[in-house]
Amino acid sequence: MARLRVDKVKELIDHVKANSGKLASEGVDQKELNKHIADLEAEIKKPQPDHTALEKLLASVEITIEKAEETLATTGVIRLLNTIFGTGVPSP
Repeated sequence: MARLRVDKVKELIDHVKANSGKLASEGVDQKELNKHIADLEAEIKKPQPDHTALEKLLASVEITIEKAEETLATTGVIRLLNTIFGTGVPSP
């Protein structure tokens, strides 16, 4: 797999933190999501982040938010995940 862009992972972390209340109100398990975000933060702070670990953690974030995917698309979380994974339509 190609290396993930750590700057985009940081952007996702910041975005999720800024929208945590909205995400929770839309049915996302906030405790579970916070755990994944904390794990992502810990991994990207390492001098050499493990990109396989980052990929697994990002997949966990994606699974956690799938329940509220339709609404979350408007918050930008899905767009950021698509950008990181290189899937979907790239943002302009």
